[in-house]
Amino acid sequence: MGRWLPVCGALAACAAPGSPPNPPGGLDAEGFRALMSRVAARAHRFEFLGGENGIEFPIHMTWHYLVLDPDTQVGAGEIHLWAETGSTTGL
Repeated sequence: MGRWLPVCGALAACAAPGSPPNPPGGLDAEGFRALMSRVAARAHRFEFLGGENGIEFPIHMTWHYLVLDPDTQVGAGEIHLWAETGSTTGL
């Protein structure tokens, strides 16, 4: 669960009470998909997948049901991770 907290925190920040409607320069659906790919990548995913020590098997990732309200810039996505040892989904 702790490994998902940074991703959940990033999503929660998008819905913070102080978020103005129609922020200037906001994301469209394509921009949101690109942002979510970056959020799921890099340091957080690297650590989740074993960090410097790595893991013994490959893990695959797919986004499902990415949603974005472009007016409020609130969005979320379901992620699916799978490997030879099993699979999991998360929000």
